Amino acid sequence: MATVKDREAREPVLAGKPGEDHMAEANGLVNGSRQAAYGSPRPAYVAMAKVWTGMIDHKLKEDLTAEDVVLLLAAMKLRRECHKHKRDNIVDTHGYLLVLAHTREDGGI
Repeated sequence: MATVKDREAREPVLAGKPGEDHMAEANGLVNGSRQAAYGSPRPAYVAMAKVWTGMIDHKLKEDLTAEDVVLLLAAMKLRRECHKHKRDNIVDTHGYLLVLAHTREDGGI
């Protein structure tokens, strides 16, 4: 697994609008290497929703969905960014929003 230093060393340098390199990296991860390695993200997030629901079912009015899991993970990255800026937080937030689009297209809400 690559370290943060490794990831930062291979950051894409793209000319253009602010944030384009973040979006390009997230797209490459979500629609490239992750998609090739794991396939559609929906089944993994559906499974995670079941696990999380089971863990906190006594606090819930209804079961969590795959979309809930993705949004919670994106929120975690945004919270981290509020605490301390880190490029990884921005790239991962973009990535989670792409995953959200995948989960919805693959049978979500």
